[in-house]
Amino acid sequence: MGYYKIKYLRGLTAAGADYVHIDVMDGLFVPNLSLGFPIISAIRRDTELPLDVHLMIEEPGRYIDDLAEVGADLCVHTMAEIEAGRAVYTRQDETLATHVGMLKKQFGKIDWTKPAEEIERLIRGLNPWPSAYTSLTGKTLKIWKASVQPGGDPADAGKIVLADKNSIGVQTGKDILILQEIQLEGKKRMSVDAFLRGFPVSAGTELG
Repeated sequence: MGYYKIKYLRGLTAAGADYVHIDVMDGLFVPNLSLGFPIISAIRRDTELPLDVHLMIEEPGRYIDDLAEVGADLCVHTMAEIEAGRAVYTRQDETLATHVGMLKKQFGKIDWTKPAEEIERLIRGLNPWPSAYTSLTGKTLKIWKASVQPGGDPADAGKIVLADKNSIGVQTGKDILILQEIQLEGKKRMSVDAFLRGFPVSAGTELG
């Protein structure tokens, strides 16, 4: 839905629409940038319908507070429908369901013998909580963002194998994980190059 179509939103209620579905995309999970914060604000002003906002973006946790008001609309609407007895229920297909227990902090502890691709997915999946973490010199090191670089020797899993003034590469069970954004215990979240300006590390250092 382009910005030029916002004027037509007022007709949605008359047409019987229950809500407005919005996908916020950043070009990483889909090939193009879609609706962002200014457009959502404009839509909010032009309709009283609940806004169903889906975040198809990297690090969605960073934007939850900004989108909480419009994003909670559908939840509030759904609860009202349940209370009024108008909600339509669809039974879950148990053959397609996967049981997932409650998230616990220890789920975020990184096992460096795992492939780098799997660890990178863990980092994204546990952002913002409980977050993926390891240890560096006895302190907890949270890893907020990383990428995968092919190569390396799995026998060195858990060791820093690439270290210069701008980057840190950790060997995994398959390929190397390039750390991009980290947070050492007691410090702020920051890019790796900013971190290295005050806390240099060397190749061969082991992460716990």
